[in-house]
Amino acid sequence: MLRKFWQAEGGNMAIITAVCASALLGATGAAVDFVRQYDADTAYAAAADAAVLSGAALIREREHGTVEHLLVMPVTPFEIMASKVWAMGLVVLLAAAGSLNFVVQGLLKVPIEGSVALFLAGAALHLFATTSMGIFLATVARSMPQFGMLLVLTLAWAWRRWKRPA
Repeated sequence: MLRKFWQAEGGNMAIITAVCASALLGATGAAVDFVRQYDADTAYAAAADAAVLSGAALIREREHGTVEHLLVMPVTPFEIMASKVWAMGLVVLLAAAGSLNFVVQGLLKVPIEGSVALFLAGAALHLFATTSMGIFLATVARSMPQFGMLLVLTLAWAWRRWKRPA
């Protein structure tokens, strides 16, 4: 078949092949760019979710008076906030480990290359950072709308930094 292609004198096949190959190459490049952008957006959304959940929970507790009940207990404010960050991070980390174990390896039968413990350690560090940011913003804000505005400003800055080309 290749011999026939190279010996053809009409030239039609060469032009059609060049046009199709360039279109296929362009579509492949667009698909790769789309997948990279989607992965970055998904990671950013996960970070935003962790900050929103932890901060909104603290604001809600403050609005309902639960935080005042905690402050009269013989614990320091640091211990209260550390327990909230720890509890929120632990729940999400256990959910991630369970889904990785039962869904990815068990149900879908996808082999995992690399260290699962290293992945969970990185996820724990990420969760600590994002939930701490949410708790900090909720501490600064006095109400849920103010927390939302602070979060939008913070996440807009983070989005700008996240999207900056390397």
